[in-house]
Amino acid sequence: MVYRDKPGKFRAAAIISKKIAKLAVDRNRIRRIIMEAIGQIENLKGEYIIIAKNNIKGEKSQNIKVQLENLINKIK
Repeated sequence: MVYRDKPGKFRAAAIISKKIAKLAVDRNRIRRIIMEAIGQIENLKGEYIIIAKNNIKGEKSQNIKVQLENLINKIK
């Protein structure tokens, strides 16, 4: 689990299991992409836990950012 904390803004964690990506290199790459994408979304407040699913492994970073924005807008 990777954890990011920006005081006064948001807290986020990304969880990627070995079922999603067997190699640690792949899991870390997915975590970096997710955390970078969530850091680029503006006006975030609160706490978020992102649990990756199987279809994220081949996605591009721009697609992940768009999907995260859509999910966050749904829960606001």
